[in-house]
Amino acid sequence: MKSFRALFIVMLLGVTGCQPGTREVIREGGVGTKSPGTESLPAPRSGGGNGGPTGGNGGPTGGNGGSDPTGGGNGVNNRPLESFMVDIRKDEAFKRFVLPLILKMADLYPRLSSDIYHIARERRWFVLPVALDRLPSQRLGTAFATDQMAVQTLGEIWIDQRLYEKMEIEDRGMLILHELLMGVRLMEFQDPVDECLSSVAIFSLPREKEQASPATTYQDMRTQCYKGRGFGSNRGRADQMKLADADYLAIRELGVRLKQGQGEISMEETGLWLSAKGFRRYDNQNSK
Repeated sequence: MKSFRALFIVMLLGVTGCQPGTREVIREGGVGTKSPGTESLPAPRSGGGNGGPTGGNGGPTGGNGGSDPTGGGNGVNNRPLESFMVDIRKDEAFKRFVLPLILKMADLYPRLSSDIYHIARERRWFVLPVALDRLPSQRLGTAFATDQMAVQTLGEIWIDQRLYEKMEIEDRGMLILHELLMGVRLMEFQDPVDECLSSVAIFSLPREKEQASPATTYQDMRTQCYKGRGFGSNRGRADQMKLADADYLAIRELGVRLKQGQGEISMEETGLWLSAKGFRRYDNQNSK
């Protein structure tokens, strides 16, 4: 862990600041663009199953938002969308079935563990009672229609509360893990500051609060990600963003690997698998 902390300090020197740009919308099976000013809401459907949940001004189905064409003031059931935001780390399914895997991986593959916890910590999670657009089965690499339980953008994750509450708690945990791994796959299209925050998220894990050095706390590291660098831009990488059915297959495969092994993974083997699948590649696959 000490060497991993040292690697972070070195990595900080390479983080550069950029200007904010156009946001991208990722659906499980589709991609859509977002214009400036619409960052907090999924994009409306644009054909071919692309975009986020449909509805008034880009909000989820059933939204009763304002007339602002950029999507401001959207809501569901007379509530603003922001009121449906949750801290997924407090969800019982996360605490019982996901966090133990992350903690186990923190010793075996700290960089991947940090990525996964970063998605739980930094992305905005919404659980709301609306139907999400269903994606074509061929986009997901399946031969049958499926329920659309969740939708993910570069900054937000939307979960259909009606379906979620009907699931067994272990299945809820698997859905959360799936979305976390989807977020890790999408790190390729995030900006340098988010990449930096992802690399230090491991130091905010519950057990790390007791182990962190007073001279270099998680908050210190987090501040350094922003200090003097501003908010980076994902323009360029995001413009080329596209997920194929192979990506969804890889996400499911990795989820099964982690669940079956209960977080017991080989860093070398998993790192090679991530690289071969084009899923995620770290600057130093073998560093802790």
